[in-house]
Amino acid sequence: MPRTESYGEHNRHLDAYVFIRGAEAIDIWRFKGLVDWEFMKQHGVNVSPPAPKTAKQKAAVAFGEKLKQGVRKNLNAVVRSVYLLAGRDDAIVAVTAATFDDLERLVLGPIHKITGNTETVVSLDPPALHPAPGAAAAGGQKKSTAARSSRSKAKTPATRRHHADFAPIAGAQQKNGLSWQPPSRYSAVISVWTNPRPPTEVLADLEKELGPLFKGGSVVAGDPDILLHIGTDDPDGFNLLRKAILERLPLVKGAARNSVALNFMEPPEY
Repeated sequence: MPRTESYGEHNRHLDAYVFIRGAEAIDIWRFKGLVDWEFMKQHGVNVSPPAPKTAKQKAAVAFGEKLKQGVRKNLNAVVRSVYLLAGRDDAIVAVTAATFDDLERLVLGPIHKITGNTETVVSLDPPALHPAPGAAAAGGQKKSTAARSSRSKAKTPATRRHHADFAPIAGAQQKNGLSWQPPSRYSAVISVWTNPRPPTEVLADLEKELGPLFKGGSVVAGDPDILLHIGTDDPDGFNLLRKAILERLPLVKGAARNSVALNFMEPPEY
């Protein structure tokens, strides 16, 4: 049964990123079905998933949605998004889990039922932001009054706190400092290895140097040290990203090396 007290009373939930390698087109459609779009809409992201067209695509999405129902029922976890990449990895899946046990069960269970070739990194800075996922992420079992009260008292740190798929947005959620937001038209996920400066200092300087292109960043446990997300909706977006990667990233002291993956907006046809 779900363990609601682990994220309600103690606010210990985790944000993590699962790199996917060796994926096939059908796997991407399955991951699209695993994303909890209803949960994301409840928290500021009013984006609909790509509509499957062929019978194979529809079957793949249905497979992912069946896995999602199991996550809602059995785990305090949620799959926030999946980005299709052109780079070292084929995709990256963003997840939030109440505990390490929930994260382990999510990755080794539903995610590995789609593909077992994964590598997971956990955000260390910033810490996970509320709302925490519940066993009924998009509606179902109610959280206790004490749990809701505990989360409502949690204060967003005054300093920069952008996860690799977070960024400030206007509107009601701006008062919380951060929220999920729809992906940019042109975007890239960049793995950064730091030396000799601490990764938290490097991440702060990356945000300053990249300016409005900066969509989020996390110091992570695993390989690499920093996971960086940049993006823009500008019509000349690809050239803006190219210049940022070639000319601005090298200016940040301590960003010793990086690996860039461009984001495709739609899953492949097959």
